[in-house]
Amino acid sequence: MSIEKCREEFEVAYQAACLSRAVARFDPSVFAKDHCDDYLNSLVQSAWWGWQASREALVIELPDADGLNREHMLVQGFLEGVAHTRVAIEAAGLKVKP
Repeated sequence: MSIEKCREEFEVAYQAACLSRAVARFDPSVFAKDHCDDYLNSLVQSAWWGWQASREALVIELPDADGLNREHMLVQGFLEGVAHTRVAIEAAGLKVKP
């Protein structure tokens, strides 16, 4: 997942959290950034760091074909399924263990 897509998801979630409080309020200016593309608001910058760190920590291990009968016709389908699953998981911004 691109950093832009990840940042977009973060900002949507941050705004939703602000608006779900007992006293719902949100000021879009909290997303103002400096020349280094960091948020000027230190609380938002800290939340952004945490969001990215949580994404980095998520790694999904997919099964491999070791131990399967490689001559069996289903193995190819299994390997293709794992490959497609890997693409989908990585597109969601998560890591997949090799």
